[in-house]
Amino acid sequence: MARFSEQCTTSGSLRSLRSITLSVDNKMLESVWTKQVSDLLRESPLEEFHISSNGGEIGLDIRAEFCADIVAAHGPALKRFSVHRLRMNLASVEHISRQCPNLEQLFVTMEQEDLVRTFMQSHILRGLTLMARMAWLAVCRC
Repeated sequence: MARFSEQCTTSGSLRSLRSITLSVDNKMLESVWTKQVSDLLRESPLEEFHISSNGGEIGLDIRAEFCADIVAAHGPALKRFSVHRLRMNLASVEHISRQCPNLEQLFVTMEQEDLVRTFMQSHILRGLTLMARMAWLAVCRC
């Protein structure tokens, strides 16, 4: 990833990238890889960020620092933040809600007791999908 990131940054090939989808395994979520991805995307005007685990089970946690890096670089432009089959902590979801004023869609997996507080934070969203263990809730506001 480091070499790919360097080549894309040097060539400016991702300056128009508005959406990215990443599929990861547990080794990819280490801080070195997530830093390289953050660097890769830094100059892109991202509006949609999608990440999911390769496996079918919910078990891995997405690093709060990685989410914060993506939001710091792209928060004002982000319209969709999507995390599938990776758990997020409540602080990360709250940070996304506060720092992404144009966010319209949020997809997250988190502990069930955090669902109500998350929904209360999401007053600006047009679409919200919350995954709590094996149960899910989808809310659409038009």
